[in-house]
Amino acid sequence: MSEQAQTNTKHRFSFWYVIAITVLGLIAAFGIYRLTVRAKLQQRIEALRAAGYPVTPAELDAWYEMPPYGENAAEYVTTAISYLKIPSALDAENLPLFHRGELPPRTQPLDEEMKALIGQVLDDNQKVFELLRQATTLRSSRYPTDLSQGHAALLPHLGDLRKLVYLLCLKAFVEIERGQSKAAVDALADAFHVADSMAQEPLSISQLVRQACQTVAVSATERVTNRISLEEQCLARLDEILSTAYDPNASICGFVGERCATIQVFELPDNLGLAPVFAANEPSLLQLRLAQALGQTDRFLVRYIDLTERQIAALSLPPHERMSVAREIESQASQLRKEYKSPGFFMASLGPFIENDLVNLARLHVAHVGVAVERYRVAHGALPDHLNELVPAFLETAPTDPYDGQPLRYRRLSPGFVVYSIGKDLSDDGGSERPRRKRGAQPTPHYDIPFTVAR
Repeated sequence: MSEQAQTNTKHRFSFWYVIAITVLGLIAAFGIYRLTVRAKLQQRIEALRAAGYPVTPAELDAWYEMPPYGENAAEYVTTAISYLKIPSALDAENLPLFHRGELPPRTQPLDEEMKALIGQVLDDNQKVFELLRQATTLRSSRYPTDLSQGHAALLPHLGDLRKLVYLLCLKAFVEIERGQSKAAVDALADAFHVADSMAQEPLSISQLVRQACQTVAVSATERVTNRISLEEQCLARLDEILSTAYDPNASICGFVGERCATIQVFELPDNLGLAPVFAANEPSLLQLRLAQALGQTDRFLVRYIDLTERQIAALSLPPHERMSVAREIESQASQLRKEYKSPGFFMASLGPFIENDLVNLARLHVAHVGVAVERYRVAHGALPDHLNELVPAFLETAPTDPYDGQPLRYRRLSPGFVVYSIGKDLSDDGGSERPRRKRGAQPTPHYDIPFTVAR
């Protein structure tokens, strides 16, 4: 072999040697990268477990503790649901809350036709009321759902719990028209208890339903206090209910369940029913598998878990500091979705969890203070000039607005009064209520969160 041929052979060998070394180096680097990212994810997951949080559907199901035998309020509530009798819209179109019937303004009585219609529904559900009264003696609750099934878990009780709250509020309205203030307050107490029975259910949808039920119960409380002047005993009971109705741990439960569901998506992607190769409006199974192979899913989950931990920590902040954190978290979550489009598709919005919790706190807070004002009026025969006059006889401390940390707003009306929070727009609109949105109309940008007694 000539010297030139030997040189060419040597060069070819060197070239392929360099290529092979480069390829092996890239494979090794990618392997190290994948192991590093996976180790970070495992570190996050083990830290969650060490903090007592579940990370799988089976762990979530175990975390949702079952009360001891005979101490589960949910058993009475689910039995009550089995006796529930609500007429269809065809049979009772004008039934309020359930169907299209509109309640009169809160200061005005029910008309006789509506009162008779509601009265018939109440008569048909006496067994329901008896069972719910028994449920109120128990504080712990777990509904019969198997959360180990993950996305396939059935939650048939959620819609029916809302119906129970509607029914109890209608009972309160009729009882107050009859002058039975104690019975009306009993019904309101039961409505809040039904809502509270979901407090430990670790699912975001459950906590949203709970907050919606509390909103209905607060509105019913407002109507009842507008219809008659309640006795001190009744007001004191409402005061106790409203002062304990807010539970920040309930929203934490929702966060935890949402996080488990998101982690499960990437552990069992075949169960999502995705298109194999291509889908117009969602990732395909191929795209999700590719994201997993490239380590994008693990990197996404590391950052996602960090954000959810910030969410939970935000609930320990003073209320007026939470909104800015919620918006910052949502901004980072939006960026995370953009960077990791396939896994990010399965990530729920994070900021609204905190925002919904805060508006729920504000509603309960202004209702609690409104009831305290009523207690002052019963005791002194007149309304206070300032909310500071409620301390310490009717409130432990001077009330502050959850949105800005300033004193809660209070105005005397002619007649009555309004206690209000300025809400998320941070604009004082004089206690104006959120108007009903008409179809096709633009939403009203400015309104407050008020509790009004106009008598």
